[in-house]
Amino acid sequence: MSYLLIKVKVFPHSYLNIIENFFFENDKLLIVVRVTATAEKNKANKAVVKLLSKYFRVNQSSFELIKGNTCKNKIFRVNNPDKKFLIKLHHLNNEQMVTV
Repeated sequence: MSYLLIKVKVFPHSYLNIIENFFFENDKLLIVVRVTATAEKNKANKAVVKLLSKYFRVNQSSFELIKGNTCKNKIFRVNNPDKKFLIKLHHLNNEQMVTV
């Protein structure tokens, strides 16, 4: 089984659901995300997974939250990333302000 780790900084209770920016930090992808969901009862985490799965076009079940369940800084594991996911990841350096 292969996987990829993604660091995500989440701002819950925002005006809209948006992937705000992408950074590469120590060879790891850092994504800044804003979601309209509140940070209670795991709603924001679910909204982040939905947003990322829609952007990367992978099943929500491919994302696994492994660190940061109750804080803004999270680490997700993407299980079995396919070729499309990796190509999209490769082209992120050219993108800014992505809405989904």
